Amino acid sequence: MPLSRKVIKYNSAGLFMTDFVEEDDQSVEKLFFVNRVQSLDFSVGLSRENIRQIGSNAYMERKIISEPDVTLNFEYLLTDGYEENILGLNAYPKPTEETDYHGTRRVDEDFSQRGSIHNNLRDNKNAFLALGPEEFDIIKNLSEAEITAGYDVIGFGNCFLSNYSVSASVGGFAKASASFQSSNIIYECKQAKSWINKFIETSNLISESDVGEDDFIRFQNGGRVESEDGITVEEEILGSTIPSLDLEKGGARIIDGGLVFEPLLYDSYASAISPGGISIKVKNLDHGGPLLYRDEGNYCFSPEIAIQSFDIQVPFERDNFYGFGAIHAYGRKLKRPQLGTISFEITAAAFKQGRLDDIFCDDGFYDMEIILQNNCQLYCVKSEKRDKQMVYKINKAKLENYSYSLGIGGNASVNCSFTFGMGKFEGLSISGTYQNTQLSPCGPNQLMSPSSLEVDNVSSFGEGGQVSNVDVRQI
Repeated sequence: MPLSRKVIKYNSAGLFMTDFVEEDDQSVEKLFFVNRVQSLDFSVGLSRENIRQIGSNAYMERKIISEPDVTLNFEYLLTDGYEENILGLNAYPKPTEETDYHGTRRVDEDFSQRGSIHNNLRDNKNAFLALGPEEFDIIKNLSEAEITAGYDVIGFGNCFLSNYSVSASVGGFAKASASFQSSNIIYECKQAKSWINKFIETSNLISESDVGEDDFIRFQNGGRVESEDGITVEEEILGSTIPSLDLEKGGARIIDGGLVFEPLLYDSYASAISPGGISIKVKNLDHGGPLLYRDEGNYCFSPEIAIQSFDIQVPFERDNFYGFGAIHAYGRKLKRPQLGTISFEITAAAFKQGRLDDIFCDDGFYDMEIILQNNCQLYCVKSEKRDKQMVYKINKAKLENYSYSLGIGGNASVNCSFTFGMGKFEGLSISGTYQNTQLSPCGPNQLMSPSSLEVDNVSSFGEGGQVSNVDVRQI
């Protein structure tokens, strides 16, 4: 009997994504739970060609001529770069560590030398949206290893990142959003265990002393198992059908094998990044205009710079390659270079001296740095130094425009917009800290198996000193 569900609720839905990790000198596909997801949507669009003929006022056929346009979008809270790594971005340099009276801490390095987030991009992923009954709790059941049957799984195959954006504003948490283009969707209900084909080398089962024995092991038909032979057996697992297609073979279905639905879980001690943990560094305009950063200069006023919000947009535009004999793209090559954008909203306080027409001679590049820190000192030990969770660096940005506005009943504000070229080694670079264990009273971060996860509500201080609850189970 099917489980009861009148509506899909946030606690019964979870997003998972695959990535390849190195194990025993082999690349193994693993499933990861995407943390802090706040909203999700997907859509399917079909492209048809209308066929007509002379002498008829009706369509003969309205035929699908290309693959469906499948998009997957979701938004999540920023933590320490773990989610960015799951997306396949070049987001984590291996940090170095030093030990002092604060414990073991990360040592900053010029991670931009590793390249931008366009460099070494890991594409062609599988994503899964798991849906349980109304009373179902994804995190709780994952921790108790009870996601075995009775839930729906929507699988998205051949996912390629198409856009990545980051935004934050006063009064809210820092967020990121990602958009993927997919080639296939599989809807299935996990009523029971799945089957996969597994190849076993019999040489691993037969000892050297038994290899030469004629009667050691025989099939019923009298056939003999040789040591160099192998057999393929079906094994029952807690799995899910792989939704990806073999694009190099025209979109052929991959029917052999399955994916074990035992996702890796991760608990970051940075529950979310609030405005109090964000600092932005960008040099002032070369030709006068609003002050973007407080530094030494000959100003009429000494301003307290107050950035209200920022927004970063990084496109991942691609060339889709099609060929005769198939309707699916056999490749989605990333275009280079591309233009990313970053914009700031600032409470205006002062202006730098200068002339706008100097921009023709002083149209220089701008480097920017956005540092995301946890608020450990706010609710743990006040003397504890706050740890950097993530750092965003943008190089070689160019000013596009800025606007100034002032009205009765409000404060003066300035909006600035910059563009930057995205290549392998220029544009936006990201540093994360999720694999660097911190000896902190706020607790370490670590990768966990489902059976070892414990879930609680994490409190953090919001605006005005009020305590707000951040439920890590929220999607």
